[in-house]
Amino acid sequence: LRSKKKRVHKRRTAESAEQRTLRAEAQPGGAAARRQEADRVGEQLAEAKRRGTITSGPLSSGKQRGRSSSKAFFSSMQAASQAPGGLAGSKRQRVADARKAAQG
Repeated sequence: LRSKKKRVHKRRTAESAEQRTLRAEAQPGGAAARRQEADRVGEQLAEAKRRGTITSGPLSSGKQRGRSSSKAFFSSMQAASQAPGGLAGSKRQRVADARKAAQG
């Protein structure tokens, strides 16, 4: 029973990988192509680490898949709230100012 489950799982993952490859070839700029490229880069990085080519250092430009740390997020929010324009909370005031400027 266990070996049968393993075979089924292996077949399903192989099928989904094949479908992903086909989608990446059909749409070179699509999400599947980007995901495939990211996987390829990750494999290359792991191989370089195994070989000893890369020993230390930052692995990315500070962001991981478009996300920043909460510290960076809240510090930018703090800076934006203290800026002259303020944050989205002052939208009504900006709309009112825009209406006054349009009328007069």
